[in-house]
Amino acid sequence: MAIWQAKVRRDESKLGCRTRGPREGVVGVTGLRWLGGSSYLGSIMTLSSGQMAAAVIPFLAAPILGRIYLPEDYALLAAFGALVNVAASIATLHYQHGIVIEKTTQRAHQLALVALAATAAFAMFTIPVAVALYLIDPFADAFRGYGLWFAALPFSTLVVGTSLTAMAIANRDQAYKILSVMQFTASAASALASIAFGLLSLRSDGLMLAAMLSQAITLGFSVAILHRRNVLRAGISKRKLMRLSARHRGYPLFTMPASFLQSVGAQLPILALTSMGAATTLGSFSRAQQLLILPVSMFSGAVARVYIQRAAEEYNKTGSCRALYIRTVPIISFVAIPFFLTFTLLGETIFTVYLGENWREAGQIAQILCPVLVFQMFVSSLGSSILYTGNQHLSLHLHAFGLALALIGCLVPQILHADALQVLQGWALALSALGIIQIYIGWKLAKQTTRKAKGGIHGAIS
Repeated sequence: MAIWQAKVRRDESKLGCRTRGPREGVVGVTGLRWLGGSSYLGSIMTLSSGQMAAAVIPFLAAPILGRIYLPEDYALLAAFGALVNVAASIATLHYQHGIVIEKTTQRAHQLALVALAATAAFAMFTIPVAVALYLIDPFADAFRGYGLWFAALPFSTLVVGTSLTAMAIANRDQAYKILSVMQFTASAASALASIAFGLLSLRSDGLMLAAMLSQAITLGFSVAILHRRNVLRAGISKRKLMRLSARHRGYPLFTMPASFLQSVGAQLPILALTSMGAATTLGSFSRAQQLLILPVSMFSGAVARVYIQRAAEEYNKTGSCRALYIRTVPIISFVAIPFFLTFTLLGETIFTVYLGENWREAGQIAQILCPVLVFQMFVSSLGSSILYTGNQHLSLHLHAFGLALALIGCLVPQILHADALQVLQGWALALSALGIIQIYIGWKLAKQTTRKAKGGIHGAIS
């Protein structure tokens, strides 16, 4: 493919990253240069523009899908997605975070192999889990007769772990275009397949088939990225594998459990709504979250991937990345503030007019979710200091506290016999409070209080 014809320049002495010259412009963002340096903002715009284009497709397809499917049709996809999200928090043991900060390409590729090996092992572990889910059928009250779909859990786990590793490699090489193409293609295939299967009246099965197609495309792109950059040929001895794993042990020991706790907290509304037998509200929640989180995650993910790479480099060299932190706030605010005002004030109206009268409740849920997603835009970048400053243990404590907050937010309304929307309000309030704490901690950690001579990031995590 033509996308692979451009060679990526690598500089191993600078974390494998390419920087632009001081006069190299950013096409189409001249008016935004006051928000940050042209190279930094240009990287964000390159990645986010393609990803935002991918987010347009589900929005274009939404009016058709809203009139083909009912809210309860999305309940199965929501429950399966919750399991996949929890599995994704474990799959690679979070070794992919170390890829961007390794000083040599060889070690970065070897660490990618460690992440892939962890993914394969965990995917095998999910096989008996999938069998147990099929036999026990814990979601039978919400949607009976669809338990066989949970057999796809090992495949989905393999896809997520492989794609996370491939994205880390592409991010290290600043190959942002291929990431945009991958997400655009997967998004387009999912939307078109959902429409086609919906017209065939496949309902929940149609949505699941479309999701599987999207995952297959993502896996294909991920394997191509790893193959083209010779990651799969890197080779690593057992001794080096053990040493490299130990070097980055902070990720599986602290970051992975923290991410697991965070993921469980994020999926609590799905568990709560399923236990309440509220399949319609569950489907509305899933659809509202899907339509809102796609542009949010693509934008914040684009900013985060560039921010983490640049912040890790600055922190490793100078012991501080607060200047970059400050430059990033207005970049995120430029999108976050209009998003918040639009969906907080007009969420119900937008969903009802755009998707149809059956989706009025999804619009109400969108208003509830809005503050959570706005904080997520900031946290994904500004709260990432924990990843590259050697404070993974703090991440574990923080997300344990966050899970406790989310549990309280979900359980207290249920104890008080509140309705499904009030349960979601309690959960959203808890996650918003956690977001504020994470942003503050990110600022505190963005500068070392005691600078080690040449320790940098690696001194902190080894």
